[in-house]
Amino acid sequence: MIITSHLRLVSVFVVQAITVLSLVGCQFMGPKDTKDSDMISISHEAAKNLMTQSKNRLEAGQMILTSFANIDDLTKSSTFGRIVAQQVGSGFSSQGHH
Repeated sequence: MIITSHLRLVSVFVVQAITVLSLVGCQFMGPKDTKDSDMISISHEAAKNLMTQSKNRLEAGQMILTSFANIDDLTKSSTFGRIVAQQVGSGFSSQGHH
C-alpha cells in the first residue's frame, strides 16, 4: 500500500513537472526592439534607381506624379501611398525633374 501511494505521488509530481515545463516554453518574452526604417532615404534611392533604369527615356523637365493606388481598387489610395509618392517625387526633383 505504501509503495502504491508512493508511486502515485511520484507520477503526480512527474505530470505536474511536465505541465509546468511545457507552459514555461509558451511564456511571453515581451516585444523585441525593432529598428525604424529610413523611408525617406529608401524612397530617394528608389527614385535614383528608376532614373538609372530609364536613362535616355526621360528628358529633364516637368513630370507628373501621382500617389500609389490600391491594387484592388484603383480609385483609392492610402496615407502610406501618398507619403511614398511624395518622397519619390522629391528624389526625382533633386535629380533635375520638376
